[in-house]
Amino acid sequence: MHLSDRLGDRNNHFNLLRVSAALVVLLAHSYVLKGAVMWFDLLVHGYPLSFGGMAVNAFFVISGFLVTGSLFQRHDINLYLWSRCLRIFPGLWTMLIVTVFGFGLALTTLPAADYLGSPKTHEYFWRGATLFNGVRYYLPGVFENNAADGQFNRSLWTLPLELRMYAILAFGWIVLAAAPTIRLAAFRILAPLAAGAGFLSIGVDFWREGQFNLGAMNAAMFAAGATIFLHAGRIRLSRLALPVLGAVLLLGAMSKPALLYVYMPVFPLFVLIAAYARGGPPRAFEPKGDYSYGVYIYAFPIQQTLIALKPDISPELLTILAIAVVFPVAMLSWRLVEKPALARKSAFAAATRNAFGSLKARFAA
Repeated sequence: MHLSDRLGDRNNHFNLLRVSAALVVLLAHSYVLKGAVMWFDLLVHGYPLSFGGMAVNAFFVISGFLVTGSLFQRHDINLYLWSRCLRIFPGLWTMLIVTVFGFGLALTTLPAADYLGSPKTHEYFWRGATLFNGVRYYLPGVFENNAADGQFNRSLWTLPLELRMYAILAFGWIVLAAAPTIRLAAFRILAPLAAGAGFLSIGVDFWREGQFNLGAMNAAMFAAGATIFLHAGRIRLSRLALPVLGAVLLLGAMSKPALLYVYMPVFPLFVLIAAYARGGPPRAFEPKGDYSYGVYIYAFPIQQTLIALKPDISPELLTILAIAVVFPVAMLSWRLVEKPALARKSAFAAATRNAFGSLKARFAA
């Protein structure tokens, strides 16, 4: 069986993998925000990778795979654009309203009028709401006494990059609209070239300077996920595939400098083959919805709020309490905001087609 045979199979672990990745990011932030060392992290032991960074990489691999699949399986750029916007913005806008005018207003040391009237508050909100030209991380008078870091929601840094990946994919689709017969073949060449160029650049930088840019790694992982979808017909699935890939990663870890070079080509395959692993214990823990986005965008301000309320909280207790608070919030976000918004994508796409059709007819007349 090939990976292409499972593309329409809903019996997968994508929700579990995404929510697990979001929880790993939450765990990593608990230590960072307390100024503590996560003693079991790879980075602490001299490896070039961290568990938090790997979790974010997993998000981009899965996104590149699924988003590319959505576009190529439906062949509808209008529906694609609406799907991407409705996946990101309704949940994001709701989170910004709740946190900026709820958490922030309640916790700021400034008078309410000064906080609400501050240009920093306005800039934080509108940059976050549009994701245009980057986001801001500080709100006036909020979390300033949190010892390790006073940022309000550092997790938002990946969203502008995610949006750019969506836009690049759409741009390529539109550019090749004049030659639809070669579109798939062109993408099958361009996606691996983009992933390979990204990984090569990262590898060279690490070889020369001993460090790499996580944003560049995320972009390359997105391209790798897209590549795996586009070449799914060449990737065989077997019971041995996952343990073999896991063994390769473990062998790579025997050399700390070499791990990065093994990790880059192997990790995307490992994540996506794990997503389609048959049966097993993970099925019992599979979430009923995609709660990962809610966990990801709400966790940081919730963790910072817990630290503000209890400055001496340990990273371990912070993690436990943050999960206990953020998970119900994420479930509500999915059920009340994200899922209903996504259910409207076809209606919005149809309305857009009708509007452009009417406009085109009017100009033609």
